[in-house]
Amino acid sequence: MYSATEHYSPHSPTSPVGQSPRGYGSQDAASRATVMIVDDDPALLTLGRAILSTLDLNIVVARSGEEALISIQSPRLPELVLLDLTMPGGMSGLETFDTLHEKHPQLPVVACSGFFGDGAEEMCQHIGFAGMLPKPYTAESLVSVVRRVLMCHA
Repeated sequence: MYSATEHYSPHSPTSPVGQSPRGYGSQDAASRATVMIVDDDPALLTLGRAILSTLDLNIVVARSGEEALISIQSPRLPELVLLDLTMPGGMSGLETFDTLHEKHPQLPVVACSGFFGDGAEEMCQHIGFAGMLPKPYTAESLVSVVRRVLMCHA
């Protein structure tokens, strides 16, 4: 399992990531899928970017729900948003999700949290999340959920 303080090298020969998902391998930057990571923890933003960069994706980061909503107004929507549900001092993850879902109902959003309890998966599906990613996550679990959601929404 990777913690926010561990060093992760996406070019390591023991990289846990494996092959790129179909359609996300050797495309130019304009045609690659974009994944937005929204988290108030800068170390997790850096770690997520490092891990997902091995999939040859465009990675955009936002440190708050407000920053995500401003960034997402660009002409091209990301294909996926990974959203921390617990962000103190501003919009919560659920408030951010509600606004994103209202403006862009087709945009898949994965709920990320270290506080999921029993029934969390059903709750996330009921709310409208495309998936959930419990924290702390491994490189394998992050890549797995990103691949699955991108393939399902391609």
